[in-house]
Amino acid sequence: MRSGSRPSRTPSVGLSALRTPEGGRKYKINEPFEPVLTVESGVTSKKEVVYLLVSNRPERYPRGRSRIVYVGRTRNGIKRIAASAANKITEALENLRGVRRLRAFIVWTNPLAKERRHLPYVLERAILLSFRQEFGTVPRLNRQGIRIRIKDEFAYFRERAVHRIVIRYS
Repeated sequence: MRSGSRPSRTPSVGLSALRTPEGGRKYKINEPFEPVLTVESGVTSKKEVVYLLVSNRPERYPRGRSRIVYVGRTRNGIKRIAASAANKITEALENLRGVRRLRAFIVWTNPLAKERRHLPYVLERAILLSFRQEFGTVPRLNRQGIRIRIKDEFAYFRERAVHRIVIRYS
């Protein structure tokens, strides 16, 4: 080792040191045709958003079918949505039949300075209430909001506008 140089953290192993499989087998490389994660540039600037995870297959609910399987809120923008989608897809694959894809859609509002911390929470509650009113229960993967009651959510947002969001992604 030369003086002043730092030792390498990974051992330098050449390809010749790797063992070839018996019989000279070649392994198949797999790749999906659709992107695994796509992020729109205009979304990255939003900090607090409400997001909906939508499956490829509609789920049965007491009053109909919907593709929405989760409604969540984040203060950390895109990072949290990606982490949540990764966690929820494993839960969906275990608990929901036929789900192969979850897509994330975001909804946000531009609150006044004094309402900044309050409004995304209210928007999430309004979407959960509207979903429950339409389908009889909260989305399958939601644990929060099962016993939710109407407070003043629809004083901030028009009920019809929130209902349209629920129907659009269902």
